[in-house]
Amino acid sequence: MLSTQPDVAPATIVQRTKGRLQYAVRATSRLAWRRNFILTSVGDATAGVVEKYVREQVSHHPVAALHTNQMLQSNTLSDDSLDITQPISNNHGRYVLGLHLVLVHTERWRIANAAFVQTSKEAFLASAKKYGLGISRLSILADHLHAAIRFTYDQSPEQIALSFMNNIAYCHGMLKMWMDSFYVGTIGPYDMNAIRRIVADQSCFPRDELGGERVAREGRVGL
Repeated sequence: MLSTQPDVAPATIVQRTKGRLQYAVRATSRLAWRRNFILTSVGDATAGVVEKYVREQVSHHPVAALHTNQMLQSNTLSDDSLDITQPISNNHGRYVLGLHLVLVHTERWRIANAAFVQTSKEAFLASAKKYGLGISRLSILADHLHAAIRFTYDQSPEQIALSFMNNIAYCHGMLKMWMDSFYVGTIGPYDMNAIRRIVADQSCFPRDELGGERVAREGRVGL
């Protein structure tokens, strides 16, 4: 289990990990690792749970005007044909890569103009297409947006977030519309509790002094 910074692309994670492990065992093995691998993103919740959360954002944050809620709901994207948990393959291995992205308007200013929301949505989807990203869920609200994304192995979460921020702002006439920060979290087919259970069951983890159940050390994990 690995935790990384947002500016690190998945391909770099594999390269650095295999390289450093190979360096560590160089005295006993010239080639310790097979060429193929699989890297899977995980989070505190599964991709399915996060997608449901994103899809329901408009109902979670209603505004006073019914027609505005209806407009925001009509601009919500829910693509069941895209499975974030399906692997992306290259010549060396397979990646299962999902992100939950949240962008927030600067100073939380609110706007629920239909043309503005539509422009944001079109810019978001155009940016996703340009960079080869899959969008399974998108909810645009008066002062922020949520998205569930499948990304590729050569892109870092930071690059993805900044590309959306810049492209949407550009389509609004270079409006300074976003906070200088963003939220991005990895998601996948498993949640962290499932990973902890698997690790706790491994025979390489010693039992406690009283012969009790094996215990895995917990920590913050990204990929």
